[in-house]
Amino acid sequence: ADIICNTRDGTKFHTHKIILSTASPVLHAKIMALPAPAPGTLPVLDLEFPGRLFGILLELCYPVECSSIGNLSAHDIVYILHYARRLQMNALFTKLRYGFYRVTEPFFTYMLASSLGLHDVAEDAAQFLHADPFTYGCTPEMETLPALPYHKLLVNRRESLALATKITSTAEKGICVDSSD
Repeated sequence: ADIICNTRDGTKFHTHKIILSTASPVLHAKIMALPAPAPGTLPVLDLEFPGRLFGILLELCYPVECSSIGNLSAHDIVYILHYARRLQMNALFTKLRYGFYRVTEPFFTYMLASSLGLHDVAEDAAQFLHADPFTYGCTPEMETLPALPYHKLLVNRRESLALATKITSTAEKGICVDSSD
């Protein structure tokens, strides 16, 4: 190890500058801006991320199998995606979004991703919302979420139901419908 990452909860990770710099241009810039450490000590990079989630993010940066990813909740995955986006870890973000992540809690994921500005992740989650959004009740994320994402969700639901109704009613009459209308 040639650097210590210190997270907001005091967790320390002894890691490698080259791994961090390769994974994130943001971390690279922060590393380059660090003052020279005292002789015999490693430089310390203070980060505003929680230790547990940064540890998983860090594990994903190394070219090894990540054992932690399978046990994560939707909440953790969305926050890791959020941190990866903030650190401009584009390759890791894409790998997580399309390689590991499966929407298991679509409403929760939609609301949390929307509140964090992860609109592409929210759209992914919206595709898995088959039930009426009102059946999910209130979530803590709804307390701070602007009304627009929830409104978009409801409009999407209404449009999907209208299209489904149109397709089934015309199918009963033997008419073929173009769903791109």
